[in-house]
Amino acid sequence: VAGLLGERGPGDADALLDAAAETGLWLLVETFDEAGLEDVAGLARRAARRGIRALLGVNVRDLRTLAVDGARLGRAAGRLPPDLPAVAESGMRTPADVAAAAGLGYRLALVGRALSGADDPGALLSRMIGAGRDAHREVA
Repeated sequence: VAGLLGERGPGDADALLDAAAETGLWLLVETFDEAGLEDVAGLARRAARRGIRALLGVNVRDLRTLAVDGARLGRAAGRLPPDLPAVAESGMRTPADVAAAAGLGYRLALVGRALSGADDPGALLSRMIGAGRDAHREVA
């Protein structure tokens, strides 16, 4: 998204939005740091004005080194726009990780790697969902 919003220009973002609208896809726009939240939130809101469902993701994985900086979720949490569903991306391995993210205001979490390595992915997913819901109830 940074390339669409910065180096490549707004026309590419419009093309992305056009394609999503034509195909009925949702968008997951993401940032890798709290400084980029405003830009991706703007794109998500532009999508919403065009009738496209959009989620705002905060990815905690450094794509160059693949290292995970779980503290990034906390640093970005205070800047999450309340009008957009926020997704905690990467580093979600346990129900406690999901609960912590939910407690920070994230409404969704990407948990694919945890599930793909689990002995019983269905049971792990059920515990993760329960932990996230419990954390949301405690915050509300």
